[in-house]
Amino acid sequence: AAYERILYGQFRASLAKQEGHSQQLLFPVPVSLSVADVQLAQELRNELERLGFQFDVAAPDRLDLRGVPALMTGELEEDLFSELLGQLRMASMAGERTADARLDRLARSLSRRLAGRFVRGLTAPERKALVD
Repeated sequence: AAYERILYGQFRASLAKQEGHSQQLLFPVPVSLSVADVQLAQELRNELERLGFQFDVAAPDRLDLRGVPALMTGELEEDLFSELLGQLRMASMAGERTADARLDRLARSLSRRLAGRFVRGLTAPERKALVD
């Protein structure tokens, strides 16, 4: 949870400063989506770019990712981007329409996803060392 909070803070800062650090992909990654999700990505392009995503619309139902957030290492770009858009669509349906609510949802979703791979339980000796 601590690492998730750190990532959240970094993503919120990137969104506030309007300067997301992007890792350019060697080859564009095609992302197949619904037409509605492609439209949502276009509506949220500024926010997604401030997080570090860079993409082109390749077809009504496909985007080509050219860049991803620099903090995103070892993730499947297509899965992460699709999941993020799905969560934003659900948030929009739930009534989160203000810009600040959308930005908060973006930062929370991305930090939760990226921090998840670092979560592991402590072993008994590690727990004991923390207490002692």
